[in-house]
Amino acid sequence: MRIDIFKSIMKSTTLVCLFAVAVVPPAMAASRIPIELEEVREEISLLNLLRGLYLSKDQAAKILELARKAQALRDTAAAPFLKERQRIVETFVKLRDALYLPPGAEKQAQEMAKGLDHEMKEAAGSAQDAIVGLEKEVDAVLTEAQACIIEEFKPCLIPPHDLRNPVRVGQANGAPNMLGKIADLIHAAPPAFWEDRGGILLNKVAGKLEEESGAMSSTFKGDVRGRLSEIAARIRATSDVDYAVKRGGLAQELLLIDPRKALKQGHQKTGKNARWLLSDATVRVLPRWIEAMDRLLVADTGETAEDAGLRLDQKDVAARALVQLRKMYNKRSESGALPPYEAFIRPVVEGVRQNDQLAFLRGVRSCAETLLAAKPDTDLVRLLTQTARGYARWLELPLFHPVQDPYGMVADLEAAGREADPARACAELMKLTDLLETFRKP
Repeated sequence: MRIDIFKSIMKSTTLVCLFAVAVVPPAMAASRIPIELEEVREEISLLNLLRGLYLSKDQAAKILELARKAQALRDTAAAPFLKERQRIVETFVKLRDALYLPPGAEKQAQEMAKGLDHEMKEAAGSAQDAIVGLEKEVDAVLTEAQACIIEEFKPCLIPPHDLRNPVRVGQANGAPNMLGKIADLIHAAPPAFWEDRGGILLNKVAGKLEEESGAMSSTFKGDVRGRLSEIAARIRATSDVDYAVKRGGLAQELLLIDPRKALKQGHQKTGKNARWLLSDATVRVLPRWIEAMDRLLVADTGETAEDAGLRLDQKDVAARALVQLRKMYNKRSESGALPPYEAFIRPVVEGVRQNDQLAFLRGVRSCAETLLAAKPDTDLVRLLTQTARGYARWLELPLFHPVQDPYGMVADLEAAGREADPARACAELMKLTDLLETFRKP
């Protein structure tokens, strides 16, 4: 059984926790989760993430090399303490036993344990400082879309819906992952929309900074919020041409407090890229993953995962929309209020033929409006909800992020879905699609 000693070194608890397996009674040890099971669960979560990342072979090979370097740093840091395992455990056992005695008897044991604890934390911190450097190399390997997926990933045995069908990656961008998306949201918002909802986004950014960096005083919060407003004003004042060039720098300004550069006990902190791609689990999993990459098929297309990472599913979406619209048309055809089918569906077909996503979306919305006049129903609510999300994808903006909801538009979408009257729900959804068209595409 391999015990990952360095993970325990990273904890701020006493060293007794480090070698708990060696000192707990057999009955207690048996009731704990086996180390092997913890490792398997970690590997399952990592594999779920890899399925959503669509790493290229070159990316996977580079990350594996960096993960092996990180593992070597951890092993080197842990080695001196493993050699002194018995002495270290005895030192902390003495402190534990002394705490059963009258106050004051524990002083000597505390000093000895404190010194050892400091040595362990320093060894862990020094290794972590070096791993931060490796993580920067990982950042350079990943595309922006891949970095966003990792940032939002949570350990899981069964992946969430959006990771089973992740956004296609492979489109590199110069802006720093999620910050670039936030900058896009700020720059693209129409003036009236920003005036009404811009504060929601900035409050969420300020809240995230506080969450990552620790509680702030009310004065400091106000200062952060004011500086974010100034940066947002600068982003919005930038012309489209200048923004395309300056996007990365403008986005980086939003990171007023960088949690990854914050020091913990004098050492740097690593981020999620290190947590998932520089772990010992990565060293175990990636070699087998690389071997299997050519055999991984996406859907029934016969494509490799690497090929699929660069493919857009616009034709599949269009085909599904055409089938859906045909069913909805047939359902209402007896009303006599619909035009001939060829005229009805023409705007959608033209958008598909021209490979024009905006024309396609406008065509779907036009068809929805015609169907609504014939008969409001829940199928139209679903169609218009899909259309609104399609506009967000066309804009390449995370306007409907279920957790962050930057402008409160997820709430609007959900409110329309809860509306009992399909006609009112559709009217609200059409207002939403009209609002989305007012955005400037970066």
